[in-house]
Amino acid sequence: MLLMMWVQPLTIISTISFEKMNSVGKSFHVSHHLNAFNGSANDFEVWYFAGNEEARKLAQAICDAVYKVTGWVNRGAKATTSLYVIRASEGSAILIEWGFMDS
Repeated sequence: MLLMMWVQPLTIISTISFEKMNSVGKSFHVSHHLNAFNGSANDFEVWYFAGNEEARKLAQAICDAVYKVTGWVNRGAKATTSLYVIRASEGSAILIEWGFMDS
């Protein structure tokens, strides 16, 4: 099962969102985001929980597929333990950063 979820900025994410996400069980959880950084960063990247090989493979496959179709700069699949939306998942979570709004 694959759960797709648009997540608000972390300051307004409610526990209810994560309860709903985790209620589907140990599946893939995909969160979509737009990023902002320094005015010059660009294109896309996919984050996954460090040490989760299943999530790493999915993140890499998405990076490869998006690059192949769009030609966008591929910032790659990146491991993390600090992003709450990934840490709070009971499944294999990834977070797709679809671009940078400030560049």
